[in-house]
Amino acid sequence: MAKLDEVLRLVRLYEEKYRHPNLTRFLVSSKYDLFPEKENMGNCWPQCYPYADRPGVYLIMDGNENVLYIGKSSVAIGGRLGSYFCYDGERKCQVRSPYWSTSPKYIVVIAVPFDSAFECAALEEFLLANVRTADNSVFQR
Repeated sequence: MAKLDEVLRLVRLYEEKYRHPNLTRFLVSSKYDLFPEKENMGNCWPQCYPYADRPGVYLIMDGNENVLYIGKSSVAIGGRLGSYFCYDGERKCQVRSPYWSTSPKYIVVIAVPFDSAFECAALEEFLLANVRTADNSVFQR
């Protein structure tokens, strides 16, 4: 299974090899913690997902930064992530699906420019062709 740093190297490789150098670079978030140990920490649940209103690719990882799933949203990543995670009765994160190989812990978002949302599919396919994940085949829709 691929680690976060390996996937982020591939994102930069994709930018260098397949995108014109004058294009706006992708924005890569820091790790977003779905299950923070303390309240009121930055970049964690229940705060808004990073780049929630942007098109892009997202990585869902376990607690050891193993990439479990690579997905995309050509419209708004926040809405797509909402199909995987929601609030429980105490405003804590609840995982909607029981089919994860390992419990999700972190999310990293790679936001693409609004004017090139079509790149989401290409970036996702490039990553899936070069990275083995545990759960992409489980969640194929």
